[in-house]
Amino acid sequence: MLHLLSALAPVLVSPVLAPAPRDAFVDATRVPGSCDKSVPPTSKSVSLDAELYFINLESRPDRKVHLIEQLESVGYDKTHVHHFPAVASGDGAYGCMLSHMAVLEKIAQGDAPLGIVMEDDFTFFDAEQASLQLKRATHLSVEGNVVLLSCSHPHVTGWGEFNASDDRAASTVLSQYDLTGQGECAVETLSDHFAPVLNCQTTSGYIITKRYAPTLLARFKEAEALRASGAPPIQWSVDMIWKSLQVPDQWLITSPVMGYQMDGYSSITGKDQSYHDPETGVPVNETRALAQPADA
Repeated sequence: MLHLLSALAPVLVSPVLAPAPRDAFVDATRVPGSCDKSVPPTSKSVSLDAELYFINLESRPDRKVHLIEQLESVGYDKTHVHHFPAVASGDGAYGCMLSHMAVLEKIAQGDAPLGIVMEDDFTFFDAEQASLQLKRATHLSVEGNVVLLSCSHPHVTGWGEFNASDDRAASTVLSQYDLTGQGECAVETLSDHFAPVLNCQTTSGYIITKRYAPTLLARFKEAEALRASGAPPIQWSVDMIWKSLQVPDQWLITSPVMGYQMDGYSSITGKDQSYHDPETGVPVNETRALAQPADA
């Protein structure tokens, strides 16, 4: 037992960081507390142009086509979409780790204030809703180091609710864009569209700030050392070792959850995988996306 706890020590201990600067997700030219345009642009005039990297094995062109189609469905600016050839490895989980580490290096060294990372099986529940959610996350004043776009655990265990003692819950986020369709600037709170992460697996989709990318990269390097020491994958796989950062570093998730991993053959596990709907805890049902109205 002592040996196990020693091996887990790097996973269980996490530094508490200050919240990300408010300008991490917002247009610095916006005038706080007021609409700077008499007729704000509509959501359709907001470009989805944050630098987005999607990880894809060259041996899986089917998944590359899938992800590109997903991004086209939300109107993502293709000039800001970057294909990252996944690291091929006999150990699929290790190749996944190396791929995420390489992408985080690009974000940390780049000029953009944030980046979006997706794996090639990421799938939106509802494209119209997802388009609005992405625009809020990249154009509203969101305080966060990481915003998850998916979660493998259901509500309550995977993510929670803001409580009265969390001053972020009532933090006003003012958009200079008309995302509500009301013809005026939207004044909403963080808790209207985001929730605090508690215990989310799956690295299938997330937004991360440039300033925080080195922190997550360092954690993944710790994971690489754990693997080299002979620890089992449950201790070092990227979607497990990042969990210890989620609560202390105040990660957020879109609410409702934006997407999921599509069913199909996994190059990591070497077999067909069926994933679960994070809202219900049961296998993903495509009809939920069709029945779920776009978030106004």
